[in-house]
Amino acid sequence: MTNWQSLFEQNTQRVTGDSPGMVLLDDYCLFTVEGPEAASFLQGQLTCDIEALEEKTGNYCAHCNPKGRMLSSFVVSQLSDTRFVLRANRAVYETASKQLNKYMVFSKAELQPQTQWRAVGFLGEHIEALLKKISTSHAFIALNQIDTKLVECWFDTTQLSEISTYLTNLPLSDINTWRREYLRRGLIDIDEKMVEKYLPQELNFDKTGAISFKKGCYTGQEVIARLHYKGKLKKTMQLGRLNQALTPKYGTQIIDPTSHRALGHVLTSVKSENTGETLVLALTDSPSATNDAITDSKPSAKIEWLQLPYAIP
Repeated sequence: MTNWQSLFEQNTQRVTGDSPGMVLLDDYCLFTVEGPEAASFLQGQLTCDIEALEEKTGNYCAHCNPKGRMLSSFVVSQLSDTRFVLRANRAVYETASKQLNKYMVFSKAELQPQTQWRAVGFLGEHIEALLKKISTSHAFIALNQIDTKLVECWFDTTQLSEISTYLTNLPLSDINTWRREYLRRGLIDIDEKMVEKYLPQELNFDKTGAISFKKGCYTGQEVIARLHYKGKLKKTMQLGRLNQALTPKYGTQIIDPTSHRALGHVLTSVKSENTGETLVLALTDSPSATNDAITDSKPSAKIEWLQLPYAIP
Protein backbone atom coordinates (compact mmCIF):
# COMPACT_ATOMS: atom_id res chain seq x y z
CA MET A 1 0.00 0.00 0.00
CA THR A 2 1.31 3.43 -0.91
CA ASN A 3 2.34 5.50 2.09
CA TRP A 4 3.24 9.18 2.48
CA GLN A 5 6.99 8.70 2.34
CA SER A 6 6.82 6.54 -0.75
CA LEU A 7 5.43 9.46 -2.77
CA PHE A 8 8.87 11.01 -2.46
CA GLU A 9 10.77 7.85 -3.32
CA GLN A 10 9.05 6.82 -6.55
CA ASN A 11 10.93 9.21 -8.80
CA THR A 12 14.60 9.99 -8.28
CA GLN A 13 14.74 12.39 -11.23
CA ARG A 14 16.11 15.74 -10.08
CA VAL A 15 14.29 18.98 -10.83
CA THR A 16 15.32 20.90 -13.94
CA GLY A 17 15.01 24.61 -14.64
CA ASP A 18 11.65 24.48 -16.45
CA SER A 19 10.05 21.54 -14.64
CA PRO A 20 8.11 21.65 -11.38
CA GLY A 21 9.74 19.69 -8.59
CA MET A 22 8.84 18.83 -5.02
CA VAL A 23 10.54 18.28 -1.69
CA LEU A 24 9.21 16.95 1.60
CA LEU A 25 9.63 19.72 4.19
CA ASP A 26 10.11 17.64 7.31
CA ASP A 27 11.72 20.58 9.12
CA TYR A 28 8.22 22.05 9.44
CA CYS A 29 5.24 21.03 11.56
CA LEU A 30 1.65 22.24 11.56
CA PHE A 31 -0.87 22.93 14.29
CA THR A 32 -4.25 24.64 14.61
CA VAL A 33 -5.67 27.26 16.93
CA GLU A 34 -9.44 26.86 17.00
CA GLY A 35 -12.37 28.27 18.93
CA PRO A 36 -14.79 31.20 19.08
CA GLU A 37 -12.00 33.50 20.30
CA ALA A 38 -9.17 32.08 18.17
CA ALA A 39 -9.00 35.15 15.92
CA SER A 40 -8.95 37.69 18.76
CA PHE A 41 -6.38 35.60 20.65
CA LEU A 42 -3.99 35.42 17.69
CA GLN A 43 -4.55 39.11 16.92
CA GLY A 44 -3.34 39.91 20.42
CA GLN A 45 -0.25 37.68 20.18
CA LEU A 46 1.15 37.64 16.64
CA THR A 47 2.83 40.48 14.76
CA CYS A 48 0.73 40.22 11.58
CA ASP A 49 -2.85 41.42 11.13
CA ILE A 50 -5.05 38.34 11.56
CA GLU A 51 -8.10 40.26 10.36
CA ALA A 52 -6.40 40.89 7.00
CA LEU A 53 -5.55 37.25 6.23
CA GLU A 54 -6.72 35.70 2.99
CA GLU A 55 -8.35 32.31 3.40
CA LYS A 56 -5.98 29.37 2.90
CA THR A 57 -3.11 31.72 2.04
CA GLY A 58 -0.06 31.90 4.28
CA ASN A 59 1.28 35.05 5.93
CA TYR A 60 4.55 35.34 7.84
CA CYS A 61 4.42 36.44 11.48
CA ALA A 62 6.26 36.22 14.78
CA HIS A 63 5.32 35.66 18.41
CA CYS A 64 7.35 37.86 20.73
CA ASN A 65 7.97 38.29 24.43
CA PRO A 66 7.04 41.60 26.14
CA LYS A 67 10.50 42.97 25.24
CA GLY A 68 9.82 42.42 21.54
CA ARG A 69 12.24 39.50 21.19
CA MET A 70 11.00 36.65 19.02
CA LEU A 71 9.95 33.48 20.77
CA SER A 72 9.03 31.83 17.48
CA SER A 73 8.08 32.58 13.89
CA PHE A 74 5.21 31.13 11.89
CA VAL A 75 3.37 31.11 8.63
CA VAL A 76 -0.31 31.47 9.55
CA SER A 77 -3.39 30.90 7.43
CA GLN A 78 -7.11 31.19 8.12
CA LEU A 79 -9.20 28.09 7.43
CA SER A 80 -12.47 29.54 8.78
CA ASP A 81 -13.66 32.33 11.07
CA THR A 82 -12.80 30.19 14.08
CA ARG A 83 -9.94 28.01 12.84
CA PHE A 84 -6.37 28.90 11.92
CA VAL A 85 -3.37 26.80 10.92
CA LEU A 86 0.20 27.72 11.81
CA ARG A 87 3.41 26.30 10.36
CA ALA A 88 6.51 26.36 12.55
CA ASN A 89 10.06 25.12 12.58
CA ARG A 90 9.74 21.66 14.14
CA ALA A 91 12.73 22.33 16.42
CA VAL A 92 10.87 25.08 18.29
CA TYR A 93 7.35 23.61 18.31
CA GLU A 94 7.41 22.62 21.96
CA THR A 95 8.62 26.05 23.04
CA ALA A 96 6.25 27.83 20.67
CA SER A 97 3.16 25.90 21.73
CA LYS A 98 4.02 26.30 25.41
CA GLN A 99 4.32 30.08 25.05
CA LEU A 100 1.05 30.37 23.13
CA ASN A 101 -0.77 28.13 25.60
CA LYS A 102 0.45 30.31 28.47
CA TYR A 103 -1.72 33.15 27.13
CA MET A 104 -4.45 30.97 25.64
CA VAL A 105 -5.86 29.91 29.03
CA PHE A 106 -7.65 33.26 29.11
CA SER A 107 -9.35 32.74 25.73
CA LYS A 108 -11.94 30.40 24.29
CA ALA A 109 -9.45 28.81 21.94
CA GLU A 110 -7.47 25.60 21.80
CA LEU A 111 -4.14 24.62 20.25
CA GLN A 112 -3.94 21.21 18.61
CA PRO A 113 -0.93 19.60 16.89
CA GLN A 114 -1.88 18.16 13.49
CA THR A 115 0.42 15.17 13.22
CA GLN A 116 -1.21 13.95 9.99
CA TRP A 117 -0.58 17.22 8.17
CA ARG A 118 2.60 17.74 6.17
CA ALA A 119 4.31 20.53 4.25
CA VAL A 120 5.59 19.99 0.71
CA GLY A 121 7.69 22.47 -1.23
CA PHE A 122 7.34 23.07 -4.97
CA LEU A 123 10.03 24.89 -6.87
CA GLY A 124 10.85 25.67 -10.47
CA GLU A 125 9.15 27.20 -13.47
CA HIS A 126 5.53 26.71 -14.49
CA ILE A 127 4.08 25.41 -11.22
CA GLU A 128 0.97 27.62 -11.35
CA ALA A 129 -1.11 25.04 -13.23
CA LEU A 130 -0.14 22.34 -10.76
CA LEU A 131 -1.14 24.54 -7.82
CA LYS A 132 -4.55 25.25 -9.34
CA LYS A 133 -5.21 21.52 -9.58
CA ILE A 134 -3.97 20.86 -6.05
CA SER A 135 -6.20 23.60 -4.63
CA THR A 136 -9.29 21.61 -5.69
CA SER A 137 -8.17 18.62 -3.63
CA HIS A 138 -9.83 17.77 -0.31
CA ALA A 139 -6.35 16.95 0.95
CA PHE A 140 -5.15 20.52 0.33
CA ILE A 141 -5.16 22.62 3.53
CA ALA A 142 -3.45 25.88 2.59
CA LEU A 143 -0.37 27.24 0.84
CA ASN A 144 2.37 29.77 1.36
CA GLN A 145 3.18 31.25 -2.05
CA ILE A 146 6.60 32.84 -1.68
CA ASP A 147 6.75 33.71 -5.37
CA THR A 148 5.95 32.12 -8.73
CA LYS A 149 8.90 29.73 -8.44
CA LEU A 150 8.76 28.78 -4.75
CA VAL A 151 5.63 27.61 -2.95
CA GLU A 152 4.91 25.43 0.06
CA CYS A 153 1.63 23.50 0.28
CA TRP A 154 0.14 21.82 3.33
CA PHE A 155 -1.63 18.48 2.97
CA ASP A 156 -3.72 16.12 5.07
CA THR A 157 -1.94 12.77 4.65
CA THR A 158 -5.08 10.82 5.60
CA GLN A 159 -6.23 11.71 2.05
CA LEU A 160 -3.28 9.90 0.54
CA SER A 161 -4.93 8.57 -2.60
CA GLU A 162 -6.06 12.05 -3.60
CA ILE A 163 -2.63 13.54 -2.93
CA SER A 164 -0.89 10.89 -5.01
CA THR A 165 -2.93 11.97 -8.04
CA TYR A 166 -0.97 15.23 -8.07
CA LEU A 167 2.41 14.24 -6.65
CA THR A 168 3.21 10.87 -8.22
CA ASN A 169 6.02 11.08 -10.79
CA LEU A 170 6.90 14.70 -10.10
CA PRO A 171 10.67 15.29 -10.17
CA LEU A 172 12.17 15.18 -6.71
CA SER A 173 14.36 17.95 -5.34
CA ASP A 174 16.57 17.78 -2.26
CA ILE A 175 16.00 19.72 0.95
CA ASN A 176 19.18 21.77 0.55
CA THR A 177 17.90 23.13 -2.77
CA TRP A 178 14.78 24.34 -0.99
CA ARG A 179 16.79 25.82 1.88
CA ARG A 180 19.11 27.62 -0.51
CA GLU A 181 16.24 29.14 -2.52
CA TYR A 182 14.41 30.08 0.69
CA LEU A 183 17.54 31.75 2.04
CA ARG A 184 18.23 33.50 -1.27
CA ARG A 185 14.87 35.26 -0.89
CA GLY A 186 15.90 36.68 2.47
CA LEU A 187 13.63 34.41 4.52
CA ILE A 188 14.49 32.79 7.81
CA ASP A 189 12.61 30.75 10.42
CA ILE A 190 13.37 31.02 14.11
CA ASP A 191 15.06 27.84 15.35
CA GLU A 192 16.09 26.71 18.82
CA LYS A 193 19.33 28.74 18.76
CA MET A 194 17.53 32.01 18.02
CA VAL A 195 14.73 32.01 20.62
CA GLU A 196 14.40 35.39 22.40
CA LYS A 197 17.56 36.81 20.78
CA TYR A 198 16.22 39.01 17.97
CA LEU A 199 13.74 41.77 17.30
CA PRO A 200 11.61 41.05 14.21
CA GLN A 201 13.04 44.02 12.29
CA GLU A 202 16.59 42.75 12.76
CA LEU A 203 15.69 39.69 10.67
CA ASN A 204 13.77 41.80 8.12
CA PHE A 205 10.33 40.58 9.18
CA ASP A 206 9.03 44.07 8.44
CA LYS A 207 10.10 43.59 4.80
CA THR A 208 8.12 40.37 4.27
CA GLY A 209 4.68 41.42 5.51
CA ALA A 210 5.16 39.73 8.87
CA ILE A 211 4.53 42.87 10.95
CA SER A 212 1.49 45.12 10.90
CA PHE A 213 2.07 48.63 12.25
CA LYS A 214 -1.62 49.51 11.92
CA LYS A 215 -3.27 46.79 14.02
CA GLY A 216 -3.93 47.09 17.73
CA CYS A 217 -1.83 45.93 20.64
CA TYR A 218 -0.08 42.56 20.80
CA THR A 219 2.66 41.15 23.00
CA GLY A 220 5.88 43.05 22.33
CA GLN A 221 4.11 45.66 20.18
CA GLU A 222 5.31 48.69 22.16
CA VAL A 223 9.01 47.88 21.61
CA ILE A 224 8.53 46.90 17.95
CA ALA A 225 6.49 50.01 17.13
CA ARG A 226 8.89 52.34 18.95
CA LEU A 227 11.79 50.98 16.92
CA HIS A 228 9.80 51.42 13.71
CA TYR A 229 8.72 55.02 14.32
CA LYS A 230 11.50 56.46 16.45
CA GLY A 231 14.46 54.11 16.56
CA LYS A 232 17.28 53.03 14.28
CA LEU A 233 18.53 49.50 13.75
CA LYS A 234 22.21 48.96 14.45
CA LYS A 235 22.31 45.70 12.50
CA THR A 236 20.13 44.09 9.83
CA MET A 237 20.04 40.73 8.09
CA GLN A 238 22.11 40.61 4.91
CA LEU A 239 22.62 37.99 2.19
CA GLY A 240 26.15 36.97 1.33
CA ARG A 241 28.11 34.46 -0.73
CA LEU A 242 31.35 32.87 0.42
CA ASN A 243 34.37 32.41 -1.81
CA GLN A 244 34.97 28.95 -0.35
CA ALA A 245 32.78 25.87 -0.02
CA LEU A 246 32.25 26.26 3.71
CA THR A 247 29.07 26.07 5.79
CA PRO A 248 29.76 28.37 8.76
CA LYS A 249 27.68 27.59 11.81
CA TYR A 250 25.25 29.88 13.56
CA GLY A 251 27.14 32.51 15.53
CA THR A 252 30.29 32.49 13.37
CA GLN A 253 31.73 36.00 13.63
CA ILE A 254 32.11 38.29 10.61
CA ILE A 255 35.23 40.42 10.90
CA ASP A 256 36.48 43.57 9.18
CA PRO A 257 39.95 42.45 7.98
CA THR A 258 41.40 45.94 8.34
CA SER A 259 40.18 47.05 11.74
CA HIS A 260 39.50 43.51 12.99
CA ARG A 261 36.20 44.82 14.33
CA ALA A 262 33.32 42.37 14.62
CA LEU A 263 30.64 43.38 12.11
CA GLY A 264 28.09 40.73 13.04
CA HIS A 265 27.52 36.99 12.89
CA VAL A 266 26.16 34.23 10.68
CA LEU A 267 22.53 33.23 11.21
CA THR A 268 22.34 30.35 8.73
CA SER A 269 24.20 29.02 5.70
CA VAL A 270 23.60 26.51 2.90
CA LYS A 271 26.16 25.03 0.52
CA SER A 272 25.40 23.86 -3.01
CA GLU A 273 26.92 20.46 -3.73
CA ASN A 274 26.73 21.15 -7.46
CA THR A 275 28.40 24.57 -7.64
CA GLY A 276 30.25 24.68 -4.33
CA GLU A 277 28.59 28.04 -3.67
CA THR A 278 27.69 28.80 -0.06
CA LEU A 279 25.02 31.36 0.72
CA VAL A 280 24.71 32.92 4.18
CA LEU A 281 22.24 35.11 5.98
CA ALA A 282 24.05 37.22 8.54
CA LEU A 283 23.12 39.88 11.06
CA THR A 284 25.57 42.64 10.35
CA ASP A 285 26.35 46.33 10.62
CA SER A 286 25.16 47.07 7.09
CA PRO A 287 27.19 50.29 6.49
CA SER A 288 30.31 48.23 7.19
CA ALA A 289 29.22 45.17 5.21
CA THR A 290 31.99 45.40 2.64
CA ASN A 291 33.10 42.62 0.35
CA ASP A 292 36.34 42.45 2.31
CA ALA A 293 34.56 41.06 5.36
CA ILE A 294 35.70 37.61 6.41
CA THR A 295 34.40 34.91 8.70
CA ASP A 296 36.37 33.76 11.72
CA SER A 297 35.86 30.15 10.67
CA LYS A 298 38.84 27.94 9.89
CA PRO A 299 39.76 28.46 7.15
CA SER A 300 38.41 31.99 6.94
CA ALA A 301 36.43 33.05 3.89
CA LYS A 302 35.69 36.38 2.23
CA ILE A 303 32.07 37.37 1.86
CA GLU A 304 30.54 38.93 -1.23
CA TRP A 305 27.33 40.72 -0.25
CA LEU A 306 24.37 40.18 -2.55
CA GLN A 307 21.14 42.06 -3.24
CA LEU A 308 18.07 40.87 -1.36
CA PRO A 309 14.70 40.84 -3.16
CA TYR A 310 13.54 43.66 -0.89
CA ALA A 311 15.17 46.99 -0.04
CA ILE A 312 17.26 47.44 3.12
CA PRO A 313 17.64 51.09 4.22
